[in-house]
Amino acid sequence: MNYELDNDLTNDNETLLEKQLYVQQCKVIDEIFKTHDFYVLLLKEKLLRLKFMMKNKHDQIDLKQKQELLEEKIKGKGTLIEIVLKLMHPHTAWLIEKCYLDPETKFDGRWYLEHFSKTTFYKRKKEAVQEFVGYYFNHVL
Repeated sequence: MNYELDNDLTNDNETLLEKQLYVQQCKVIDEIFKTHDFYVLLLKEKLLRLKFMMKNKHDQIDLKQKQELLEEKIKGKGTLIEIVLKLMHPHTAWLIEKCYLDPETKFDGRWYLEHFSKTTFYKRKKEAVQEFVGYYFNHVL
């Protein structure tokens, strides 16, 4: 009888820890993508400055290479986010992209209704967040 009580307490603690971990994972992923958005804005600003410089200079070979590099970075080529998304299952990667990267859906709180019920969306989003953060920190559970 005491064993069952101890086992129930352990299960309750695991559930509480899992909930707390998910709350932290949500905070982490929000900050990762907010930081990503700021980084992209900074890159776009640098690209505009570079294009302005290119209009005033005749020797543009070096500047053209810098422009191409900035454009690739703006597209997310070679970033840790891109690598993690490639490691993820396609359906969970798609969900992360729609929630955090796609400018048409990331600010629309109801976009998912075309694809899921509310319950299914939050269940799958939880799986996607856990998978993304797990790969990001190299701790897949």
